[in-house]
Amino acid sequence: MGLSLQAQPVQTVAHVLEVQGDWRLVGSAAALAPGTALAAGSQVQLVSEHVGSSITIVQDASLSRTRVVCDSTGTDPCRSPIVIAGQATGSSVATGQLKSIVQAAFAVLLGNPPAVESHYALTLSRGVEPDRESESVVVIDNKGTIALPVPVPPMPAGNYSVSISPAAVVAPADEQAVTLGRDGSWTPLHLSKPGTYRLTIADDEGHQLRDLLLLAVPPAALESETERFRELKDAVASWDGPRARSDGHLFLRTFLIAAGNRL
Repeated sequence: MGLSLQAQPVQTVAHVLEVQGDWRLVGSAAALAPGTALAAGSQVQLVSEHVGSSITIVQDASLSRTRVVCDSTGTDPCRSPIVIAGQATGSSVATGQLKSIVQAAFAVLLGNPPAVESHYALTLSRGVEPDRESESVVVIDNKGTIALPVPVPPMPAGNYSVSISPAAVVAPADEQAVTLGRDGSWTPLHLSKPGTYRLTIADDEGHQLRDLLLLAVPPAALESETERFRELKDAVASWDGPRARSDGHLFLRTFLIAAGNRL
């Protein structure tokens, strides 16, 4: 009697967060892109060597981050394939539903939504670690009103303009005036419905000062969504090394966009 062998299901354990250069899975002709799922045991390699090429990979469960940057030294880390490790026992930060949400967040990157494009434009044009990006969860009441978070770092009290647009789709921006009080509180803003929005705050001369990504949720969902966001924010706060802050903002933005898609 012959034995019937069944193929084991492929276990996705990590995703590509950011990539520069032509990176591929060993044995595949397809270039890797932000949001690409990676299975345990798979190998990632740089196809054409180029100084400055890089790739950032995040483990789905532990949320640990690996960033590899190519150089011209004899110990160039890009000369050997990167082997994707399986999930280590006891290393999970994201489990169950939260892990599914994290994986859905990485899938957002494949669509390159406007809020992700704006993140790249902001970080690449400045060439430094971003200090004006922030992400948060806020409550939207039954009148469509939200309150902006207290700005960190602080901003001078005064009048500002806010450009508001959906984070996940291309749509015309809504311009609103807002005032920041001396106590750090803002006058209310109005949104059409719950969801994820990109807000750009500018001064009276049109200089863009802050770039916010906000998930606006009904009161009943505020506690659960805030708790999920806090868990992930605490995890990315431990990331270190070059572009750690930028990668953290990118990951949190994709998470909030995915959360808004569920509303």
